[in-house]
This record gives sequence, structure tokens and C-alpha cells, in this order.
Amino acid sequence: MKMNIRNSIGFGITFLLVIVVCISFIVSSVTNFDSGTKKYFNNDSIVLENELSDILNKQMDCDNIIDGIISNIKKYDMNDPLILKNPYKINPLSALIFFYTEDELEVDVYINDGYMSTVKASKEHIIPIYGLENNRDNIVRLDFENGTTRTFAIKTELYNDYTEEYDLKNSMDGSQFTFLVGDRNNVESKLRGFDPKGNLTFYFNLDYITGALLHTNSVYVGYNSKYTKNNDIPELKIELDYLGKIISISTDTSDLITKSNVNLANIDYIAINHNVYQDNIENYKVTPVVDNNPTTETGVTSVDELALMLENSSEFNLPYVLSINGRYLTYDFKGNQDVMLLLINQKGNVYTYNVDDTRIIKLPDNGEYSVYAKVANKYYTLNTILSK
Repeated sequence: MKMNIRNSIGFGITFLLVIVVCISFIVSSVTNFDSGTKKYFNNDSIVLENELSDILNKQMDCDNIIDGIISNIKKYDMNDPLILKNPYKINPLSALIFFYTEDELEVDVYINDGYMSTVKASKEHIIPIYGLENNRDNIVRLDFENGTTRTFAIKTELYNDYTEEYDLKNSMDGSQFTFLVGDRNNVESKLRGFDPKGNLTFYFNLDYITGALLHTNSVYVGYNSKYTKNNDIPELKIELDYLGKIISISTDTSDLITKSNVNLANIDYIAINHNVYQDNIENYKVTPVVDNNPTTETGVTSVDELALMLENSSEFNLPYVLSINGRYLTYDFKGNQDVMLLLINQKGNVYTYNVDDTRIIKLPDNGEYSVYAKVANKYYTLNTILSK
């Protein structure tokens, strides 16, 4: 019996030692992997912020909030609706109004006594409001088909409504609004819309807008977070609805209006006349973002295979500009076509891309990448990290 006890104790100790050794090996392996990858993501690197990715994540959060409100919409009635101002954080002159009625009712919408549109009959009312005047208490009136009327005030802040002495009314040619792209010589180029009285009623707040195209239910803009005027880097075409929700992303910007046609105080603008309001619209629905562009083809290797060359890499000294927008990397290597870009992710994969005239890459995913380059069989670090 004593021998059995000793054998059991000895076996237990041996088993524990084996477990400790295995755990130590795993921890050591993970630590070595992390340290082997982390050295390509050092704290001294320049981090390119990804504004578009931040916007898309916040808008996805807003979609979830809207879906949650709709699922509990019976909490709100026409006397005490829920009003979300600037729901998608792009057009601060917009709002969503939520409430429930026992009967299916059609609603005529007026903003400051001007007719906007008729929202189709429903019990669950999710009414989009756009075209609010900036810097005032806007009066929104809802006229129901059963004769009921309700009014609500939506206060807006002051935004850039500068138009110099541009004759908006006579330039509109009977249109509801004039939209201006610019000042395009400034990194704060926005898309703004004005009514015939010169009131600012639309304000699409993205980093840098280069052109636009307006449709009945949506607006397209040429967008890049980097100031592109003095750099040969392409823009994306971003489609938004009039609340500022991003609907789609494309790389084909050929149909955008990008040529200046108005000069105000020696500053170039693009002016586009457009009718936004229509007689019948649907209650607002959340839609997913559409991006059908394929991922850019790439060669893939591992940092282990290139470790020696990467660790001995020099500083990259050729002129270049990089910009990260969602999953899209845009670049300008100032005419140098002999560059191969190497993008390292935190898993240790290295994606390689030859620089070409398209000057745009759609990345495999929305992760972080450290940027290296290869020129004439020599490796260089750009000391740059592309953020998520």
C-alpha cells in the first residue's frame, strides 16, 4: 500500500512538471511571436489615422441604435416623439423623428413652413428630416391625413455659411437648392447646400471633398482624408443619403463633377443646382454599406522569410504621400514606379504590391499594417503604421 502511495505521488509530481514545461513552452512561443512581430510596430512610427474607418464604425453603432429604437417604437407617440439630431454625425442639419400611431397614417412634412415631402402611410413612423437651416430654431410641422397637426422645434448650430456675394437665387434657375463644393484650395473643403434665401441647409462634414454628383435620394462625393490638390493620389467615391449615412464606396470617380465653375473672392468652387425634396418618400430604413470592389491581388509571405532583410532595412528617402481610408490605401510616389510596397500585419503576414498608375490598393482586411518598401532588391522602412 505504501509503495502504491509513493508511486501515485511520484506520478502526480511528474505530471505537474510536464504541464509546467508545456505551459512555459507555449508562453515562450507566444512571447517570441509577439516580440518578433511587434518590432515592426514600434512606438516611434508615424500612425496614419483612418477617418473613414472611424466614421463607418460610428455609423454602424448608429444603425444599431436606430434598430433598437424601432423595436421599441411603441414607447413614443405623435405627442412625444423621439428626435435624433444629426444621427450619422456627417450632416448636422438633419434629424430622425420616431413615433407610433394606432392607425396607418400618411404624413406631410414642413420645415419652417416650407413643404418638404409626404412620408408614406405607416404605424411605425421613422421620418427623415433634412434641409434644416443652420443657426436657428427650426419649426418642423407634421400634418397627418386624419387632420391632426403636430409641431416641433429642432435647434441647429452655426456652420460655415460664407458665400461672399454669390447671387444664389438667380443662379438656381428654379431649383430648390444650390450645392457648393469648396473652398477646394483648403483642406477643409466641404459640401454645402443653400436655399434661395441664402440659408445654409445642408453641410456634409467630411475631411476633404473634391467633387460631387447629386441624385434624388443620395449624393456622391469625391473623398480622401488627405489633402489631394497638390498630390497625385486618387479619391474614393462615397455615396451618402441626405442624412449623411454612407451607402456605398466605389473607386470609379469618373462621373463626379470636379471642374470649378464659380469663383468667389479668388477662391474656386463647384456649384450644382438640385431638387432634393420629392412628393413621396418611405419611412427611413437602415441599409448596410455596399462595397463591391475586389481586394487587390497580392503576393503573401511571412516576416520569418524576410526577417534579416527587414531588420537591416534603411530609412526610405524617396518622396511619397500615403493615405488610408477604410480598407483603401492611396499613394503617390511622385512618378517612381520601381517601388514595391510591403505591408506587414500583426499576424506576421507580409503583403507585397507593385506601385502602379492606379495609386490605390484595397487591403485584405481592416487591420493594422506596418509599411516597408523594396527598391532594386534593397529593403526600406517608411516608419509608418496604417491604423484600422
